[in-house]
Amino acid sequence: MLLSFLFKEAGGAAKHPPASVKQTNRKGFAAGGKRFICLGMALVLTGLFVRLPAVHAAENSAASADTAWLEERISRASEGLSALMSEPGELLHAERMHPGSSDDWLVYSLAVSGSREYYTDYQQRIKEHVEERYAADGLLDEVKATDYHRTAIVYHTLGGDPENCGKKPDGSSVDLIADGTYDYVGRELGLQGMNGLVWALLTLDFFQTEIPADARYSRQDIIDEICALQEPEGGFGLNPGGCDVDITAMVIQALAPYKADCGQVIEEALNWLASVETDTCGFINYHQENAESVSQVILALCSLGIDPEEDPRFVKGNLTPLANLERFSFPDGTYGHSLADIKGDGIATAQALQALVSVRNLRQGGRYVFAAGTEISLNDKKTGISHVWVIIPVAAVVIICVVLVVKKTGKAAKKV
Repeated sequence: MLLSFLFKEAGGAAKHPPASVKQTNRKGFAAGGKRFICLGMALVLTGLFVRLPAVHAAENSAASADTAWLEERISRASEGLSALMSEPGELLHAERMHPGSSDDWLVYSLAVSGSREYYTDYQQRIKEHVEERYAADGLLDEVKATDYHRTAIVYHTLGGDPENCGKKPDGSSVDLIADGTYDYVGRELGLQGMNGLVWALLTLDFFQTEIPADARYSRQDIIDEICALQEPEGGFGLNPGGCDVDITAMVIQALAPYKADCGQVIEEALNWLASVETDTCGFINYHQENAESVSQVILALCSLGIDPEEDPRFVKGNLTPLANLERFSFPDGTYGHSLADIKGDGIATAQALQALVSVRNLRQGGRYVFAAGTEISLNDKKTGISHVWVIIPVAAVVIICVVLVVKKTGKAAKKV
């Protein structure tokens, strides 16, 4: 839709030439044609990297009733999460928010949902936390590799460079991706359990990282270790010896880009999840039905391009995982952890938001929230500017080159 819009705009600006112009010098006409083509290229290239707000608004206005409902739920959940521990829009300044903890996921969820927050300030706090940890211990954590993965993804999403996240005591840059994945500076990626392996792979693919030949871990090393830990039932656990809904769903998300090679592993994992789904399309973890588990299953399906309301393995009559998630919602837009909760929970709401945004994106031809090259526009409350962080530098360089070509072509046409 975005490309068609750009072509329509470019085409609308070009008038049909009169006969006298058609008979002009062919070289002059060719130069003009080149200028038009270059302009079109610039518009298309810009459109590939920047999702224009006007186009987004047009898509929303033409959205189906289901998508309109999703937009409303995303907006309410975002507002509810933003106001959970503070005044709306002040969550990232709250004293209870600690960079380098699971609080980072709340920030990420607000960012992908479009909430207006103080992202720039929180980005700085992450950098300060990383420098403090390296100054104290020389790394973030020697066992919890996920501290690196979460920090890298969130810091990048807020506009930072995860390969240059502050300085070590020796003055060198902190590379969160290398230190936390292929050259993990801790003891072992798998020492934390399946989480360390899954999030290492998700992080590598999120950043489309090229791994050096002499790295401690290759992608294939991580994939092989994950697949080798599949339980006989088809699911996965944090540690060997049992299946866990959330872990199984996260493994599927990590292996989704490799379904051509890991298809059987993924199918067996999906079948196990379907086999433990409740009559209301929910999921039980640690003896309790909860919002996070159903959110992770929704994310797993979306990572494979499967709509959670259309796969017959997960739909029971009029009930779906998405409908089940709403059983945990509160009037303020937040989600509780369990059905017994009397108020919203931060992590439950954050994961619900990720699930809702992923379904919305899937239905609009977009991406699951942790997919490689995911596009996020930051609505920063401090700067008042939406920052698009995906490949903008490349787009800028290409457009500058196009402008130079246009000028050169124009001069050549004048000489003729």
